[in-house]
Amino acid sequence: MPKKKNIIFQDPISKTKDSIFSFISDYKKNKAKQKAKYEKDLAKQKKKDLILEKKLEKKAKQDEIKEEKRKLLLQKKLIIENERQERKNEEKRRKIESQRIKIEQKKIKDEEAKKLREEARILREEDQRIKMLERQRVREEKIKIKEEQIKQKELEAQRIRDEKEKERQEKLRLKDIERQKRLEEEQR
Repeated sequence: MPKKKNIIFQDPISKTKDSIFSFISDYKKNKAKQKAKYEKDLAKQKKKDLILEKKLEKKAKQDEIKEEKRKLLLQKKLIIENERQERKNEEKRRKIESQRIKIEQKKIKDEEAKKLREEARILREEDQRIKMLERQRVREEKIKIKEEQIKQKELEAQRIRDEKEKERQEKLRLKDIERQKRLEEEQR
């Protein structure tokens, strides 16, 4: 059987008073609970913030390390690219130098060929001049020989004329002498 409670009747003011005190007491308890809960939540939040901050710091460090690694890789890539570019530039410079040397050698060969052609032209001209002079000398010799032949013919002709003249003179003188002799003989 259920126990019967002793119900004591209280007056309404004291009941209201008790009720207000009980309300205030409950309110204070609730307030204390809320404050404790708030402080507990605040502590949890601080702990979470601390963990989050640590995570963020750790992430920042990892990001920094990653960034450093990325920079190092980029730097290595740049160094490799620069070396490759330098090799390319060196190769280009060698090719250009080789082409310049070939051009200069060609220029020298061209100049030598030009000199050889010029010397050959001068030699041909000299040969032609010598041949021309030789032909002229031969012509002059032929002319001299012909002139000498003509002179000799003229001299021979003159000698023959002189001899004929002498003979004629001699004949005339002989005729004169004979005539003189005849005249003398006739005069005697």
